[in-house]
Amino acid sequence: MARKRISEEDILNFRKQAEELSREVKAKYDKMDSAARPAPEPEPTGERGILLIHDAGGSPDQLKAFSELLRADGCATECVDLTGYVPVDRFDKKPMWQRWLELTQDAYQRLSERCERLLVLGTGLSCPLACVIAEQFPVDALVLVGGGLKKSGLIVFSGGAKGTSFQLARLAKNNLFSIVCPVLCLVPDDCAPYSAQSANMYALATRSEDVRIEKFPGDDVSHIWTNCEKALFEAIKGFFTGD
Repeated sequence: MARKRISEEDILNFRKQAEELSREVKAKYDKMDSAARPAPEPEPTGERGILLIHDAGGSPDQLKAFSELLRADGCATECVDLTGYVPVDRFDKKPMWQRWLELTQDAYQRLSERCERLLVLGTGLSCPLACVIAEQFPVDALVLVGGGLKKSGLIVFSGGAKGTSFQLARLAKNNLFSIVCPVLCLVPDDCAPYSAQSANMYALATRSEDVRIEKFPGDDVSHIWTNCEKALFEAIKGFFTGD
C-alpha cells in the first residue's frame, strides 16, 4: 500500500500547533515558578541613586553589605555583576571589556529611570569602567575607591595593568576631559600606586572643578569593605548630599 504524501500545508499546520503547545507549556511553568518564588523586595526610588561596580577581580558580594547600608538610608542602588554576562549564542565573540561595558550601561539605564540624581562608584580594577560611564552618560558624581593613577607620563589607571581593565583604561584615558561632575578619590594610606600624587594626576586630566582626595587606613582596596565600611559610607554620603 502506498503511503499518503504529507502536504506542505499539513507540515505548516503541525508546526503551528507544536509552537502553540510549547507556548502554553512555557506559560504554565512560568506561572508555577512565579508562585514558588518569594516576592522581591521593592527597590527604593526617589532622588538619589548609586551605581555600584565591584572590583573586576572580585564578585558582586563584595558590595552587598555596603549596598544594604545605602538602601537603608533611602538611596536606590544598582549593583553591576561583571561575572554575569551570558553569551547571546555560540557565535558571540565579544571581548570581555565590551561585555562589562554593556552590562554597566544597562544597569545605568535602569537606575537612571528611577532616580533624579545618580552617582557612579567604581572599585579597584573597575575604576576605569566607572570613568567610561561618567564620560558617556550624565552623572552627578563619580567615586573611585582606590582610583588614583600611577605616577607616569602617560595617564594609565593603576588598576589597568593587564587584561580587560587595561583595555578599559585605554578607552577611558582618551576621554577624561569629558568628565565634568564632582569626583571623589578614596585612596589607601600605604599603597604606593594609589598615592595622593597619582590622584592629583587624575584631577588634572578631567574638567571637573571639584576633585577631592580622602585617605583611609590600609594598603589594599580588596579589604576596605570590611575594615572601613562605615567610614566609606559616611564619606560617600556626605560627598553625594553635600552634608
